[in-house]
Parts: sequence; structure tokens; C-alpha cells
Amino acid sequence: DSFLATWKFESSDNFDNYLKALGISAPLRKLAGLTSPTVTIKKVDDGKNSGLLFGVKLFSRKILCDNRRSGEIS
Repeated sequence: DSFLATWKFESSDNFDNYLKALGISAPLRKLAGLTSPTVTIKKVDDGKNSGLLFGVKLFSRKILCDNRRSGEIS
């Protein structure tokens, strides 16, 4: 039960090198480095089924053409 919570991404080490080793292109690696995932782990019991539910929300940052910064959660 100690894992049942919402977990926010804090940092990663060598993520770019990992993606590079997988053959991911530089532009996609750059985009991947801008993501900030949040994972929610919940216990589900609806009377018929029980288990754990994992939900991932990604926060993406954007710089608009007029240099304003924007973000969205998907």
C-alpha cells in the first residue's frame, strides 16, 4: 500500500545516452528530455475485478513562435 500514490518525475541520469543507444534520433531525444511524467497507482476493486491501476500523465513544455512558454498535460 505504500506505493499507492501519485509519483512526480524528478530527474533522470544518462537518459539521453540511453535513448541514443536505442537508436532514437536527436530531435526525438530532445523532446523526450522535455517530458515530465506523473504516475498514479491506485487499488481498484469494483466488486467483479480487483488489482492495481497505473495511470501516466505527461506534462509537455512548448516554446511558441513569439517566445512565450506553454505547457499541457496529456
